[in-house]
Amino acid sequence: MVRPGQKLSPFQKFFGKGAKSHVGDAKNFGEKCIVADRTAIKAKFADRGKVMYWLGYAKNHASGTYRGFNLDTRGI
Repeated sequence: MVRPGQKLSPFQKFFGKGAKSHVGDAKNFGEKCIVADRTAIKAKFADRGKVMYWLGYAKNHASGTYRGFNLDTRGI
């Protein structure tokens, strides 16, 4: 959690003190997001997305690839 008076950013608290983000304009770390589930054709009222928390862009992947934390499965 971010508290007043702390010098580390949320990104640095999660990934370590010396870590720096490799993305210039990023969303807020820990922001809720919806990830589309496009694995199969869904029923009319079935969920088409999963609620996750945005962690950042994935290294060594194409642009637009990001990492999210799923609370249900506790996975990234």
